[in-house]
Amino acid sequence: IHSLPFVNDGRYGNGRSWISNRTGRGWVELELPEPVTIDRVSWSRDRDGKFTDRLPTRYRIDVSLDRESWAVVASSDDRAAYAPGAAAGPPALSAADRASWLALT
Repeated sequence: IHSLPFVNDGRYGNGRSWISNRTGRGWVELELPEPVTIDRVSWSRDRDGKFTDRLPTRYRIDVSLDRESWAVVASSDDRAAYAPGAAAGPPALSAADRASWLALT
């Protein structure tokens, strides 16, 4: 039930997830048929709320148009450290920014 086709299938649920075969590590490469603009990446292993340890705490997203030159477009390097039980989302936003952020979730 934790197989690679579930990485990008658009379905939610604990029974439709991918888990790396390396504890605490893993990587996935998605190849799209043509260049596209991606405005966000959402992930979570625990869509059903049964586990508290099923999310990536360190990550890096790289992109390439030719599979030779790669650029980092997002990473956990500029994120607050994971703290179990901490409030989700950015700690301090203007009302307008918070509304925009909430619309994404």
